[in-house]
Amino acid sequence: MRDYVVIIPTYNAESTISFCLDALLRVCSSEDILVVDSRSSDATVDIVKGRQVDCKLIPDVFNHGLTREFARRCYESRVCVYLTQDAILSNDSSIEKLVEPLLSGECDIVYGRQLPRRCSGVFERFPRQFSYGDDDQIRSIEDIGEYGVHTFFCSNSFAAYSQAALDSVGGFPKVLSNEDYVVTAMILKFGGKIKYSSSVSVVHSHPFRSIEEFKRNFDNGFMRRDYQWVSSLVGPAESRGILFVRGLISAVREDNFLKIPVAIWVCCVKWAGFRVGFLFGKHLPPWLCRRLSGSAAYWQ
Repeated sequence: MRDYVVIIPTYNAESTISFCLDALLRVCSSEDILVVDSRSSDATVDIVKGRQVDCKLIPDVFNHGLTREFARRCYESRVCVYLTQDAILSNDSSIEKLVEPLLSGECDIVYGRQLPRRCSGVFERFPRQFSYGDDDQIRSIEDIGEYGVHTFFCSNSFAAYSQAALDSVGGFPKVLSNEDYVVTAMILKFGGKIKYSSSVSVVHSHPFRSIEEFKRNFDNGFMRRDYQWVSSLVGPAESRGILFVRGLISAVREDNFLKIPVAIWVCCVKWAGFRVGFLFGKHLPPWLCRRLSGSAAYWQ
């Protein structure tokens, strides 16, 4: 059985997938990489196959949880590593260092640091600085008092899981978003551990428009209501949100104080999206949820 397989979900990724794969192919064999494509209409599949990397089309519409679950069952491995189509390894030891704590049995999940792009502005940089610090962490269910909602934080833009741990909880569920957060909560609830490794990293960040921020946070809010048992373990997300708002305004003040009104607007849009998803998502008609959500396929 192979030690790990690297899984990359793609959709119309021709502008980024070559950079992602080229960085990976410097450190691992093409036989250890699997691309799962959501029937792209551009040259994504041709680029992947041109690098002799296995590419499978998803059997149904994309779902953050079920698509990743389908992919991890395609190969037998001890560990599955997840990347997104625009995440670029920052050094050639990133994969090896990411999977080592899992192969040694130190923990059940590992995620690495995400660095902002060099051209990024403060609104793109700060979320990465806020979520990914300089200190390593190993968190379990016993650490909720210290970390609160951050206890279950993980990102499948650059994360690795023990296949045995995923099997023990039935794998990734069908979920609108935050499949990484939900499955981490499931694994930690039954005694597992997650590690944040600050020394392994990818370059991965995005500038989001206001409507995109609203939709992402609508999905986050809906997920929190859909999985209320998670919230019952760690409490409401507002305290973490307040820390984010304070940190963002402080960072913007240092960068350019004239942008503070923009920072306030961004925070209001995020909050509004979250509250609408949390309070009303379950009661809105599917056609309206499709318009408010960042994952329209979920509502089909």
